[in-house]
Amino acid sequence: MLEKVKVFLHQSMKRALLFLGITTSILASCSKEIAPVPLTRQQIKQKVDSIMAVRNREMEAAGQQDLQYRLKIEVKVKADSILKAQNAPPVKVPIKK
Repeated sequence: MLEKVKVFLHQSMKRALLFLGITTSILASCSKEIAPVPLTRQQIKQKVDSIMAVRNREMEAAGQQDLQYRLKIEVKVKADSILKAQNAPPVKVPIKK
């Protein structure tokens, strides 16, 4: 008889722990998430302006680098072809570094 009581208590304890674990996981998954606060127009404008300022500097630097690279290649060829068309001696073109 004592053995049956121990088995009953053991089984009811297992069920209680299982129930407790399931309800805890359900409650934890249903917790309310905090929604982000929407930005004001001024905050959005400040973010856009700061991003655009950085991008403009990057694009300007890339454009200058591309210009210097292309000047080395294209200006001398064009100048030589113009001078050749005029039958004049070739001239060295100074390039900024």
